[in-house]
Amino acid sequence: MVGTFLSEMNIVFVGNFQTGPGGEPADEVHITRELEDAGNKVFKIPRDEWREYVIEKCPRGKYNVPEFQNKKIDIAIICKWHHFYDDSFITTLRSKYNCPVFYWVWDFMEGHTVGDWHMNMAQVADLYLSGEIGLAHWYRQNKVKFYYLQFDVVDGSMPYFTSKEKKYNVIYMGSCINQGGRLDMLKAINKDIPITVFGHDFETWRKEGFNAYPAVYGAEANKVIAESNIVLGTSCGPRCFGYWSNRVGRTLYAGGFLLQWYTPGMESFIGGGCDYFSTPEEAVTKIQRYLGDPDLILKKKEEAYCQRETWTSEYKVKQLLVLIDRYINDPHTDLWMLP
Repeated sequence: MVGTFLSEMNIVFVGNFQTGPGGEPADEVHITRELEDAGNKVFKIPRDEWREYVIEKCPRGKYNVPEFQNKKIDIAIICKWHHFYDDSFITTLRSKYNCPVFYWVWDFMEGHTVGDWHMNMAQVADLYLSGEIGLAHWYRQNKVKFYYLQFDVVDGSMPYFTSKEKKYNVIYMGSCINQGGRLDMLKAINKDIPITVFGHDFETWRKEGFNAYPAVYGAEANKVIAESNIVLGTSCGPRCFGYWSNRVGRTLYAGGFLLQWYTPGMESFIGGGCDYFSTPEEAVTKIQRYLGDPDLILKKKEEAYCQRETWTSEYKVKQLLVLIDRYINDPHTDLWMLP
């Protein structure tokens, strides 16, 4: 078989290509942009149109679903959406374009608590791309070809800000939920160290005793990070090896100092670009230490800045293209199935 050139692939990509309520484009927008900038041809199918297309048994010309007669598609990628309720959304994609299908999920799917729809999708995919390596054994038991591809990256086209004036000592960006125990952890820290929260449900945060403001996105979020001494980070699955939120990449890319609730495996990927805590008491101690010595914060920020490019979707897409190239040229199951 002749090797596939990384910059000459035809890729079908099913996902969300809309702009969110805060004016920030969906992740699929900058992922596909980077795939195209690398020289590939990407055929984008909006996820809602693909859903209706499959439900209606593939009507021609009704939806934004490309039809090809003499074009070879190298790979199809479909991203998680809970309205893809069974495996037909992958099997139809594979049969229509006669190519492997990768199911790419960057949310924490919480193992046994997830409905059958997700497992059905993962089981029929040629590869399931996920950051949940701590759940890899469970996926393997369910005959899923699990492959670790952590999505901790951001849109590299967003602006970078510097600010000597710090408006906030400690901030947190996220929803007021207790997934992974985040609310309990933050409430315990907030008793000793006031946390300023930016979240879409800021009124709920206020009821929980926090100083909270509406969520910020994109460039505005980067500006707030630059105006903060410390950014607290949590994870939906703090005990799931290898999984963490892309807020890690967002903070480090924006030049912020991240104090992150530790998840096993982070040291291998992030190293000393941030600092970690595992209990509220440890977080409080470290916050007090850093706020008392701004030079320590500056040193951490400088270390993170040296790795800044690794948190962009451009960097992640380069890794994805190598994976696609190797899979196409050596698709044997025993190579891609964890032992």
